[in-house]
Amino acid sequence: MITMTTAATIIIMMMVVVEVAATATVIVEVIMMMTLIRRRRVRNGRGRIGGEKKQQQQLHYYNNTDEVIRMKTITRRRRSRRRGRVAIKRRRKE
Repeated sequence: MITMTTAATIIIMMMVVVEVAATATVIVEVIMMMTLIRRRRVRNGRGRIGGEKKQQQQLHYYNNTDEVIRMKTITRRRRSRRRGRVAIKRRRKE
């Protein structure tokens, strides 16, 4: 016959194990979500999830806000990338 204390300790241990497993699964899920969001962002090219239309912006009268500077750097990056692609294609043709 198992004494009451040992039975209680066994039950408590089981509970602890279950809780640890639950927290681990939650953490794993959160990490998965983060990676998914990051991947989706990359696929759409720009920061918004789900993609967004590329808007033409008037940059003249608020030329130095952070947003505008970011836009300019993005366009510059895009241009350089495109140039690279064109050059590669040309090289392949030759």
